[in-house]
Amino acid sequence: MNRINHHHMTKTGTVARWSGPIGVLSILVVILTALPRSGHAHGLAPALLDIAEGTDGRFEVSFTAPAASASQLELQWPQTCTAGTSGRRSHNDGTVIARHDLDCGSAGLLGKRIAIAGLAVTRTEVLVRITWHDGHAVTAVLHSTNPTYMVPERTTAGALVLSYLFLGIEHILLGIDHLLFVLGLLMLIDWRKQLLLTITAFTVGHSVTLSIAILGTVAVPTAPVEAIIALSIVFLAVEIVRADPASPVRRAPWSVAAGFGLLHGFGFAGALTGIGLPDGEVAEALFLFNLGVEIGQLLFVGVVAIIVMSAGKVVRTTRGMMLASAYAIGSLAAFWALDRILEIG
Repeated sequence: MNRINHHHMTKTGTVARWSGPIGVLSILVVILTALPRSGHAHGLAPALLDIAEGTDGRFEVSFTAPAASASQLELQWPQTCTAGTSGRRSHNDGTVIARHDLDCGSAGLLGKRIAIAGLAVTRTEVLVRITWHDGHAVTAVLHSTNPTYMVPERTTAGALVLSYLFLGIEHILLGIDHLLFVLGLLMLIDWRKQLLLTITAFTVGHSVTLSIAILGTVAVPTAPVEAIIALSIVFLAVEIVRADPASPVRRAPWSVAAGFGLLHGFGFAGALTGIGLPDGEVAEALFLFNLGVEIGQLLFVGVVAIIVMSAGKVVRTTRGMMLASAYAIGSLAAFWALDRILEIG
């Protein structure tokens, strides 16, 4: 091992030993991410199908979807229902709202099947909310593997839990910028001494801002937050390149994780604030969504740990590998940041 590598291994110990395999993984993630998409790192852009029952088997339908996927999503109603003419309206927040009346006659919607075509192509999750005439509501989340919904009279507790848990897990696992940030943290920390504290700090940070954003305590524009999230990844990449064991970031990575976690929380909140939450279910939905985010994050860290333990036996850590990883992560994040800043303007 050359002098630089020996110095790096001596000063940072476990960090260098784990960074090689993680570096290989990070480069692969960057390549796969950069191929199909531009500056948009979030895979999950949820939509809301809001159905309100009126009288005589009539319903008012409002479908809010991301502008990029709205034209590819098609609502499919039971044969006993007739949809009126749809009126579409674009909003500055990047969504399109389509409204129309639905006449299901005496058959109604109870026990009927609703489907949404195009979910697999657009990778869109749709929160379905049906409010009955007496005021109570049923809720479900449709996605590419479950694009249909058999309308029940009431939502079971188990169905509600699975719906919001799945939405949270999907959001973190498809939010590649959040995952790259976590990867950057893993390349900086000593897994034996700092992993639990750092991941916990990141969790606490984004849980706080996710909660206050959803509850409406603080309203933060999404576009600037997304740009700063990309810059947070650039910041980590710079720290990896510096490889300074005396850096405050390496000595106390939990402080950085908590600070940037606050920003990432506002990013997570975008998945729910854009579509709203059912009245009477805000606390439950917020808790379950956040729990889903944590489950997804732990799954990701677990997969990385397995790869690290397996690849660490055959992949030799070198300074060049770490630099390549840092530049790959930083370059993609810088591109995201620039793209998002231009979108703001």
